[in-house]
Amino acid sequence: MLRAVRLLLPVFVALSLPLAPAAARPVFVGAGEGPSVALDASGTAHIVYNQDFADGAGQPLMYCAWPQAARTCTPRAIVSDGASPSAQPPLIQAGPAPGALAVVSAREPQIVRVDSGDGGATFTAPAAFGLGHYFEGAFSPAGVMLTYRTAFRYRAFAGPATDDSSVVLGQVAQTVVAVAPDGRPVLVSGAAAPGIVSAVWSGQGNINDPSTWSENRRIARSNDFAVTGGPRGVWLAYTDFGRGLGNRVVVRKFSGTKFGAAHRIPLARNGRPFVAAIAIAQAPNGSFLVVWRNGPRDRIEYSVSKTGRRWSTPRVLTTGVVQISRIQAVLGNDGRGVAVWDQVGYHRIQANKVDVRRALRTTR
Repeated sequence: MLRAVRLLLPVFVALSLPLAPAAARPVFVGAGEGPSVALDASGTAHIVYNQDFADGAGQPLMYCAWPQAARTCTPRAIVSDGASPSAQPPLIQAGPAPGALAVVSAREPQIVRVDSGDGGATFTAPAAFGLGHYFEGAFSPAGVMLTYRTAFRYRAFAGPATDDSSVVLGQVAQTVVAVAPDGRPVLVSGAAAPGIVSAVWSGQGNINDPSTWSENRRIARSNDFAVTGGPRGVWLAYTDFGRGLGNRVVVRKFSGTKFGAAHRIPLARNGRPFVAAIAIAQAPNGSFLVVWRNGPRDRIEYSVSKTGRRWSTPRVLTTGVVQISRIQAVLGNDGRGVAVWDQVGYHRIQANKVDVRRALRTTR
């Protein structure tokens, strides 16, 4: 049985309050796509992404460390093998040991892992441990859980490099995974049509055997959703589809068999947002952050909660943000974190630091 598993998907950041002070200008990280981010105990954010494609160079795997006191970070290639990950984002985990980082990347046609034991100063050579592509994932102590459309795969770091066993679950479309405190992965998949559903592993038997998973449980209709795991369990953030240009942001907690009551994020003065990308992060102390792009207004907004049940009024993190395909965030115990996203039409990785301490003081 899998034991405690750390969520990689990393956490997507956004803040929320009544009217915010002037929104911060986004920080340009580099040219590329598919960013992921992790936060270490010192508050340093570790960002990975795929560099823009170039003939002969493919898409190098880029990395930068952004200390809490720094204004920006300088990316460098940590894997440059001429391969292209075909728009699949890398995954990154910080810890559990001090200075430890693990990065997983799809490098056509294999999946590789690189590690650092010195906070990103150096990395190991790429080690292959599987084949295929994936969209999202979550780390465990001995491997990584990968999702692709309806498929779920558990890759053991020590397993055969050619192992391609997987289980087909859920609805066709986006699929994300988070891990419950008892170590069971919870899968959410689908789209507005025919809807998003959840499935959970039983905790017994072969994790890549579909008979060891629950039946799909219907949740809602949504094209934009994300999950996070942590001390308060697994939580889902999504936008309620079918409201024209106004989709309410909803948060639910996984009860052990299904996602429970809907907790709706309050509306800002300008009414319902049109959400084009969303992320949710859970801090080690159990507080929460949800961040999204408000499409018509081309800006990143966020909301925060102490327990996941009551949420602050949305605030603006930054403006002038268009054509996002992926947004992620991380949040620390001190209420500070980082949000990172890609503007695919412009091939730019951008980020902003966030401080949600004021918002947490106003939210029960």
